[in-house]
Amino acid sequence: MTKAATNKGFLPPTKSVSERMSRVRSRDTGLEEAMRAILRKARIRFQYQPKLFGQPDFLLKSTSIVVFCDSSFWHGRDLARQRFKRNREFWLTKLAHNRERDRKVTKELRRQGFQVLRLWDSDIKSRPAVVTRRLLRELSRYALGRLQDLGLRNVRPLGESKQMNLIHLLSNAIGNLVNVPRPLQAGDSIATVEAILMKHGIPITDFANEFALTASGAPPSSGLSIAHGPFLVSQHLSHEQLSFGKMADARFVLEPMNIARCVLSANKTIQLLHRVTLAFSINLFELLGLRNLSSFIGEIFKAQVLAHNSGLFISNPNQDGYPDLCALTPKGLEYVEKNTSAGILNSAKDLWSPYPFGGIEVKATCGNTPNSRILPKPKIGDSRIPILVDAEWKAHHQHTNYLLGVYWDFVEAVPAILAAFYSNRLTPADWGNMVVPKDGSRSTSVSIMKKCKAANYDYGVGKMGKGWIVLPDSQAELDAMVRVFAIPTDSLKQAKRFKP
Repeated sequence: MTKAATNKGFLPPTKSVSERMSRVRSRDTGLEEAMRAILRKARIRFQYQPKLFGQPDFLLKSTSIVVFCDSSFWHGRDLARQRFKRNREFWLTKLAHNRERDRKVTKELRRQGFQVLRLWDSDIKSRPAVVTRRLLRELSRYALGRLQDLGLRNVRPLGESKQMNLIHLLSNAIGNLVNVPRPLQAGDSIATVEAILMKHGIPITDFANEFALTASGAPPSSGLSIAHGPFLVSQHLSHEQLSFGKMADARFVLEPMNIARCVLSANKTIQLLHRVTLAFSINLFELLGLRNLSSFIGEIFKAQVLAHNSGLFISNPNQDGYPDLCALTPKGLEYVEKNTSAGILNSAKDLWSPYPFGGIEVKATCGNTPNSRILPKPKIGDSRIPILVDAEWKAHHQHTNYLLGVYWDFVEAVPAILAAFYSNRLTPADWGNMVVPKDGSRSTSVSIMKKCKAANYDYGVGKMGKGWIVLPDSQAELDAMVRVFAIPTDSLKQAKRFKP
């Protein structure tokens, strides 16, 4: 009998057990292959078995999220229920040690700044949809954490009144609540809103019941059908036409269906903000006014693009920086790290205007209506599409390119993004002369994009129209978009219908 057999009654393994144990691999296991398939289907980029403490199975690229694929047996799941035919004391001790090692590894990785996600083999093999949701939730947490780290959730107040401060509190809080690529769920968003309101000393009464969302994720009012889709999604644009960033990398290409989901999430954010602020007798949109509303909606949409494309961008840390979303190319990541000290990103304008590694500028417009001498101007809350004359976007300089522009209008008195456009071939010739504000004005100098003059117009707004990504699947609104943005009708034949 071996020495091991004489100690604590340990019985040596049988020949069949030894053979089975010898076939256990440390790389490319069936469990890891199943996890790879889930990551690829969700289009989440990863590094396999990174050289990190504790040997995680995957590192999600451009993030600090590590993933462990844990075997239920070897990692001691339901240890008390385990039944052993031989060497029970040995196995209980060994598996308890494995569990303790897992706890220490998780604790150390978190101390090093990593987010740790542990997934059980049974979920990976039998419940891939559950695993995907957990991955997306973790990516959303990471994206929000990055925004917090860079101080990008802090919005400069537009006024000193308590109402304005409340609006900014809510817009920051709720705008980030729905920055996840999945339908809204009352269980997480409403509860978090309650916590935020209570933390800031705002009294609430039965808030969750009054403003609860339906099980489908859509608000109880079904009237905003245009805002919630269906949408037409572009299929006519090539990868080259949708690319951004200053390198040939397939990651830095806008995906039309992804942008459609960003539009939907932004509309849900705006609607939720409206309902929350109304609870405090505040009409958010009248308070902001039409000029500020376009900037406000652009910021909400930009937040959705950030959250739905975790690891591809950071928001430009300088208020006047260009572009709005900075592409995190490999050199871009080095640039961010180089300009970060003690966890604080240097936001000096000369570093970020322009950001040297490309990205996307995000702008919003609600278009133009006839002169008030011809027709009365629409009020806040009135739809503009029936009398829409033309539209354009404004930028702070004439070299603006890689523009992701959205068109919005009021739908049942609530702003909603109805269309999204993109062009990566804009030149100074597509922009008008700089408009300098009058002395004493708080405005900044802007250049206005040249409007469409004909159906085949290939300057300014005409270029954007050819690069449409999302359009409303409603005839009246679609006809207005085709007319105002000179959208080629042939491109509509290739469109894919997106019904959330």
